[in-house]
Amino acid sequence: MSHWFADLSWPEIRRLVEQQPILLLPFAETEEHGPHLPVGCDTIIAERVALAVAQRVNPGIPTYVLPAIAYGYTPRAVQKWPGTFRVRWHVMVEYLADVCASVVEMGFKRLVVVSSHGPHGDVARLAAREVFDRTGVGVIITQPHAMLGARFKAIRKSRLGGACHACEYETSLMMHFGYAIDVSQLDDRDVVKTCNEWVAGDMVNGSGKVSWSTWALQESETGVYGDPSCATAETGAACMETIVEEYARFLKYLWDTPVSP
Repeated sequence: MSHWFADLSWPEIRRLVEQQPILLLPFAETEEHGPHLPVGCDTIIAERVALAVAQRVNPGIPTYVLPAIAYGYTPRAVQKWPGTFRVRWHVMVEYLADVCASVVEMGFKRLVVVSSHGPHGDVARLAAREVFDRTGVGVIITQPHAMLGARFKAIRKSRLGGACHACEYETSLMMHFGYAIDVSQLDDRDVVKTCNEWVAGDMVNGSGKVSWSTWALQESETGVYGDPSCATAETGAACMETIVEEYARFLKYLWDTPVSP
């Protein structure tokens, strides 16, 4: 059985509507990720997570992975390094809303966005509101790193500020996925220095009271924010296990929740 929506024909999709399955939409970006990670890092993470979740919950909870959105909004400052694509944020809001609305217009009512790119959290939430106003169906916005909770705090090797962009978290996941990444020449020079009660700074373990872009607070030397030097495949495996388990728990809750008429 294929878990990829794109492998289905239109008659198969028409029959699928009757089941009201859960559809996962990987929402990512193509951009620089330091000198050590591929520019497709965000998309790879979103797709790997979505596929692993679909494999975990099927066949009990019919779940399919939509084709990923691999380009999007990123701050202009990131274009300092090649490999970064930048779509204006308001274009992305409208684009994502149209994609999600198309899914709803087919007849599907359980749509979960798997957003693996930090700035896309805001984009996705705005798009979801637009889709609800248009269709009455609520699109659910999720981020894999938010599923980690206290687990990452227990296993991380970097200090606070070490997990933001091309960091211990993302590098560890990519190592777990089998990418040959040499961290011996990496260091913590671009660890996020502003981590306090106001600014989270740390993507995974932070808990700030305000939203303040790291790119505006601190200039990166290498295209990294955090500390990738202490990343390991073992940390990545533990992160992935927790992320998939938490998604599976949420999808069980979603499947047990009746869809709106």
